[in-house]
Amino acid sequence: MEKQTVSFYSEFQCLMGDCRESCCQGWEILLDEKILRYYRSVPGFQGLRLKLSTFLMREPAFAAGGGKCAFHDCDGLCGLQKKLGEEALPEICRVYPRMRKNYGILTEEWLDLSCIQAASLFLAHREELRLIKKAEENPPERHGNNDDYAFFALLRSYREKICLSLGEAARNPSPEGLNSLFGQLLSFAELAQSECVKERYSFFERDINSFSPDRNNSLYPFSPELLGELMDSGFSHKELKKKSPFLYGLCKEYRKSFAGRGKQEELKQFISEYLEASPERTRMLIRYYQYGLLSDYFRIFEDYSFRRHILRGIMDVNLLLLLFALFRRKYGEASGEDEARLLSSCERRTKHNERVRKTLLARLP
Repeated sequence: MEKQTVSFYSEFQCLMGDCRESCCQGWEILLDEKILRYYRSVPGFQGLRLKLSTFLMREPAFAAGGGKCAFHDCDGLCGLQKKLGEEALPEICRVYPRMRKNYGILTEEWLDLSCIQAASLFLAHREELRLIKKAEENPPERHGNNDDYAFFALLRSYREKICLSLGEAARNPSPEGLNSLFGQLLSFAELAQSECVKERYSFFERDINSFSPDRNNSLYPFSPELLGELMDSGFSHKELKKKSPFLYGLCKEYRKSFAGRGKQEELKQFISEYLEASPERTRMLIRYYQYGLLSDYFRIFEDYSFRRHILRGIMDVNLLLLLFALFRRKYGEASGEDEARLLSSCERRTKHNERVRKTLLARLP
């Protein structure tokens, strides 16, 4: 079996106690039946802690409700691992942020950018994004059950076309150019959605620039009305005060300055001025969208939802753009560490919170 790995995958090393955005806080860590059976067998005080931390919950999990894991010690390290070893960790804690998916004929490996160290590696390597081909000797469990590998080959080939178009856009980045490209991608997705139902795949032969964007639909940046709806419909919430104080502070800055009626024109001007003052931000966000294609695009192989997955990436780009602008307004120019923190915080909020994700997607055109 073939394997493709994002080029900086092997460079990841956990920051452990030095991490400012610990994965042990801010989201639930669900537990499977295998690890629960192991926890039931642990004797003594450690076994009692495990029972109290998991078995009284409606759904077995550490950090239920998105608080702090009970085993996250004051030194920033995992008390469970220190006492019982790595085998006592839930699977997600052992592998995160390393992600692997086996599509039957291809395995792909990448890093989840909700981890601040993975986000740092992406930012350091964003101008040299590539997949390295290797032989897969120990594939993970098969992901999904679609065995239409002819369709998979078409998807894979077209992902390369999209990445080439994104690369061209990144060489000469502009808000107008990215808006046009996003419009072309959305037109492609809408045609693909309707044609796949009829099992017609000739659209894969077309170049991206042959699709016409809807000039009445701004996709970069989103209209201030749509940005406001996204912020107010689930992204910004009082629960962030506990889960992510950093992100909560930026959402509070948004509410103070732009929430409410009559603020749309001010928000539009704010984003426009930010893009003018930070021209390289568009290049970075193009690469961010490209990385999303490398990690998430083959979800289409599972559910055939072209439009949904193309729009997800566009939404993430626009929310991240707004966060960068709010950070500059509140704190000044972002350092490299600040950029990684903004990126990982946004990824956690949108991609790893299904309730928020569904609410946000329901607001898209």
